[in-house]
Amino acid sequence: MRGNKGDRRPAMIGRFGQPFLIPLALLALLALAGCGRPASSQGTAVDSQPIPVPLEQIDRQAAVTVRAMLVNPLAEFQQEKSLIFQVDMDTHSVDLTVYDITGLAVLETGGKKVKGTWQPVSEDSHHRTGLLRYPLEFKEGPGVSKGQPVTLIFPDVNGVTRTFRWEGVVVRL
Repeated sequence: MRGNKGDRRPAMIGRFGQPFLIPLALLALLALAGCGRPASSQGTAVDSQPIPVPLEQIDRQAAVTVRAMLVNPLAEFQQEKSLIFQVDMDTHSVDLTVYDITGLAVLETGGKKVKGTWQPVSEDSHHRTGLLRYPLEFKEGPGVSKGQPVTLIFPDVNGVTRTFRWEGVVVRL
């Protein structure tokens, strides 16, 4: 099929012609060139140690789902010098407002157990979301250090202890 009478260009080029095809081809080449990043540079911490995934962990038991995500594994580079976890609790049958999250949640690292502070985002009885903050330095001495495992524990959420553990994630230089 051809264009207008006397026009020898194929119909698919039509009225746009070659000036349209050249920028389109350049865009395609640029897109392909951007896909060639080396995989080793992705998910790497400042000191070239890989950050293991998942930073998010989920526990689904006893009609309550608890999701904990380590928000800032490179906590040393934050001004507030805290480890921050986003915590979501979801259910359709349990009143979650009965749980004092500040009193319930414990961070364990280096043989020490520390209580954090809870900053709620949503306090619905079936859907609670917020941030748990733990200091990097403890009153009792050194706190979280590079590569040391951290464990976030929620004892007795609807009769079940929820344990979330991150190993080799927190970077301190």
